[in-house]
Amino acid sequence: ETGALAEASGDATSPVHDGKVDQALVEHLQSLGYLAGGSSPESDRNLAAIAFEARQYEKSARMYQQLVERDPDDSALRTSLAGVLGALGRYEEALAQLAVALKLEPLNPEGHYNAGLALERLGRRDEALASYRLALRYQPGYEPARQALLRLTGDAGDRTAANAAEAKAMALAEEAAAAARRGAYPEALARLVEAAATAPHLSLICQYESNVAYLAGDRPRAIRALERCLVLEPDNALFRQNLKQLQKTP
Repeated sequence: ETGALAEASGDATSPVHDGKVDQALVEHLQSLGYLAGGSSPESDRNLAAIAFEARQYEKSARMYQQLVERDPDDSALRTSLAGVLGALGRYEEALAQLAVALKLEPLNPEGHYNAGLALERLGRRDEALASYRLALRYQPGYEPARQALLRLTGDAGDRTAANAAEAKAMALAEEAAAAARRGAYPEALARLVEAAATAPHLSLICQYESNVAYLAGDRPRAIRALERCLVLEPDNALFRQNLKQLQKTP
């Protein structure tokens, strides 16, 4: 934790000083390239970023708001606006911007993590945990989300087997992955069939099967596997997007 979200004071020209803004959200967004200028030093995006760097957060928020109104489908602009709003302690507004940004780019782990930060500042712990877990769903091993879960629950959110059947199925899936890396696709698919019979409720298995089937050139099987994945996890945006890509005409 590098700081706590708190309301910031200041007008459009006076900088807001350290200690009065949320450095946790701000520094994370800066490290990802949000709240940074565009390629042209004359661009409005760059001017909004300059205002932010000068800690003129109210001014920066107004400028980013104008940019978003001009280009509402730019998820990066909305994320930048959310960062400034979060710095000002306007967490509900920040969440509204992140909700739209994530609708535009649902697989963005940073967006889910930043939503988790804002929800946590609002005291909505369970929703924050769900956002951190979504970040990990779409990018396994995403360290900021792992650390947030570890801090809040003592569990970093890594996928572990719930029982002996799951442990066996996950081991078979790893054997399949190793076989696929060698190009032994029939062997990999055979391992995955065995794994699916052992733990049919594990979406990891059908996800692996889809990947291996695609590598083997069996697009119909890859599609069927992802359809099974979506039965298990109907809200998984990654599965839905991959299925849409596979269903397009090659």
